[in-house]
Amino acid sequence: MNERSRNRQSNFELMRIISMVFIVICHLVTRTTLLLNCTPSLFLAIRFIQLFITVHVNSFILITGYFQYKKQPSQKKAISLLGTSWFYRILFVILFTGLNIVQLTKREIYEEVYPLDITDYWFINAYFALIFLAPFINKLIEKLTQQEHRKLILISLLLFSIIPNISYQMTIQNNGFTVIQFVMIYIIGAYFGKYPLKDNLHFKNYSKPKTQLILITMMMLSFFFNFLIYVFGQYIATMNNPIWQELANIIGQSFNYSNILIIIQSVSYFLFFETLQIKSKIIDKLASLTVGVYFVHDNVIVREWLYKIFKLNTDKIVSKKIFLTIFVATIIIYFASSLIEWIRQLLGLGGKKLWMKIKSSKKQKQLA
Repeated sequence: MNERSRNRQSNFELMRIISMVFIVICHLVTRTTLLLNCTPSLFLAIRFIQLFITVHVNSFILITGYFQYKKQPSQKKAISLLGTSWFYRILFVILFTGLNIVQLTKREIYEEVYPLDITDYWFINAYFALIFLAPFINKLIEKLTQQEHRKLILISLLLFSIIPNISYQMTIQNNGFTVIQFVMIYIIGAYFGKYPLKDNLHFKNYSKPKTQLILITMMMLSFFFNFLIYVFGQYIATMNNPIWQELANIIGQSFNYSNILIIIQSVSYFLFFETLQIKSKIIDKLASLTVGVYFVHDNVIVREWLYKIFKLNTDKIVSKKIFLTIFVATIIIYFASSLIEWIRQLLGLGGKKLWMKIKSSKKQKQLA
């Protein structure tokens, strides 16, 4: 199978779609005042769902490592991401200020239209750095034996997952939003790309249904165990004891992308999709729009407007109907954002167009 067709496996494309849906849900919960206005039982129910879907970010990095470990870094991809980000930020500044939906200061406008400012999108910020580090990581991976690769993963998990989380980030720091986290997860994804699960350990003797059952079990056990730890942390946080308070702070990192249980859950989730055999042009096309869904719905201007529309930023006590609101908002936001991205791609605006201009400029300089 060539690299082009391998990159279009619909099983992984479906995972990308589901993971982006999870990201939209996560943002609806964490970027609003929703959790501040819940009853204790409703708060716990939302946290339960949130913890289940926290595989989303890691899954995108796993798939990058899985497919990119033996490729040269793509400057085109990096410039395309930067160009797409820039396009959307300019678009929404013009649209929202032009329609007088928001009032922005000159400084705020400057920050939005400055092409190298990608701090609004933390994921792209870290991912952008990962793309440029990838060729050096790939050379390392190429030289490693399978045993050495496993040791590298175990050492990385110890240094950048277990120690940071049990020490409350007071030794080595990695809160899951760092380039360190992305490199670690990339290396794990590369391992399973280089040594497919079906050829590893006991899995090579297992049937596909048995392998899938094991992966689902691992995913659910890591999720439930993490949730129980979180509930315990919430309980001891109410105790008037400094030791219990400190332990509660450590346990409070349950939602951290670098949490070892979240990593196990994410890897199990990712490998489950590896076992699927799906072929769908519709899934492939919809998955190609996921980056646009991220840039549209998480734009700093757009998201504040969206949360007001769906009344998620409120000081009123929310009811169980909030689950229906979140569901409806997620569907509308996902497909509306996909439509906007589809139109952008159709018109050839942003990303690839910026890359073509840069290439054209380089050629002109060479000819001169």
